[in-house]
Amino acid sequence: MDCFNLVLLEKLFNKYTKNGCIDDLKQWHGFLEFLYVNQLFDPNDMLKIKDSVIYFPLVFENLKKIFANANIVPALQEMSRELDKLYNQVNDCRTTLKNWNYQTFSVEDMKYTTKTYEEIEKEFQDFKNEFDDFATDVIIVNQPIQSLKSVVKSFSIIESNPLEFLSSNRDKIDREYAKIRVKSVQYRNQAIKILKQGSIKVQVGYDHMNDAPVEVWLIPKCMWRQQEQCELLNTFEAHHELILSQFFPKYLGQDLLSDENNFQHFMELKRGHTLKYLLKQSKKPLTPDYLFFRTTMRQVFGGLYDILRMTRFHPVLPITLANIQVGNDGVQIYLRNVKFSELREDDQNLEATLLENFAQIIMSALGMKRADVGKLGKYLDWKNLLQGLFNAEEDHQLYKKGVIQQRLTFCQLLNHDLFDDELLSNFEVSEVVQSYHDWIS
Repeated sequence: MDCFNLVLLEKLFNKYTKNGCIDDLKQWHGFLEFLYVNQLFDPNDMLKIKDSVIYFPLVFENLKKIFANANIVPALQEMSRELDKLYNQVNDCRTTLKNWNYQTFSVEDMKYTTKTYEEIEKEFQDFKNEFDDFATDVIIVNQPIQSLKSVVKSFSIIESNPLEFLSSNRDKIDREYAKIRVKSVQYRNQAIKILKQGSIKVQVGYDHMNDAPVEVWLIPKCMWRQQEQCELLNTFEAHHELILSQFFPKYLGQDLLSDENNFQHFMELKRGHTLKYLLKQSKKPLTPDYLFFRTTMRQVFGGLYDILRMTRFHPVLPITLANIQVGNDGVQIYLRNVKFSELREDDQNLEATLLENFAQIIMSALGMKRADVGKLGKYLDWKNLLQGLFNAEEDHQLYKKGVIQQRLTFCQLLNHDLFDDELLSNFEVSEVVQSYHDWIS
């Protein structure tokens, strides 16, 4: 084991143990896992030390002997090889310079030789500093999120790409839009039902073709607040891109000519109450014991995932219980009144934010705060899930820095038992309805 690996190993050992020794078998296994999650330890190395006799407390000197006897090098191999290569170059230069007869050198030769040596030595020192910085900065990766990854790691990771989705599904989107498009509305010669007042009014109208009720958004043609108007148009465009999602109201089209004062945009009208309203009305707390809770959170998860994979626009966050609409006796969940601000640039950063947002939605539905996760001991699967989700953004930052090689994703979580569609499909719709009424009554 070379000196650089020993330096790194000692720094990691001291960082992990705090008191300079490993006290028991549990801490020993934790240390090996710590090396592994930081990509400093190959799982195959476990086979090399399985027959080693470990005496506790284990100090660093004894740890060196265990690794040396097993021929284990717990460090980044590529960095180590590069350091060895540069170190050998510096030594070769030194040896060569010692054997040269400087009296035969011209001034220019001396300058060139000195400059070359200094460049090699500087490259070596810079790389060694980088190596030492890595050792100093390595941190104990958050265990809850590593545990969550271990549950879902068998699922292959597919990066979400809305541009690719829109391109491959363009024909389906166009056909669906043509099928449901509303070109104009009428009001049945009766009082107009207003859904929202303000500079932008929302009211109920009826499709001229089939008399179906729709939401009519009236946007003044002479609107001063251009930013608000731009956000609304982006929101309509995002919902048009989300037309294949079952978790969002569909954008139905526009009429820019009939009303001389307003542009009219049409959205699908969904019936139901928000989860925020229902939680206030119910006399019982919502808990994971209810099948309705699980199916609701699965659909919220699906809606957030559809934002990530189906539309190019960035949602206005956070999404809250006020955005979750419950319809059809608790069977259907929609994300409504979600606004979209602009075209997004970083899908991975948004994914981490949406995962934490999802965790906050779950806790809010349970009537709890983030700090209360530890109180979910009775519901261990939800507790472990939430502890991981709440660290998604930290996990993403570690991934960007190269400290870890895999980040938490929606795609991974599709393999989690709590979101397994096959398991949920074993329940009848009537069971979900009954669960909903058991809670709300």
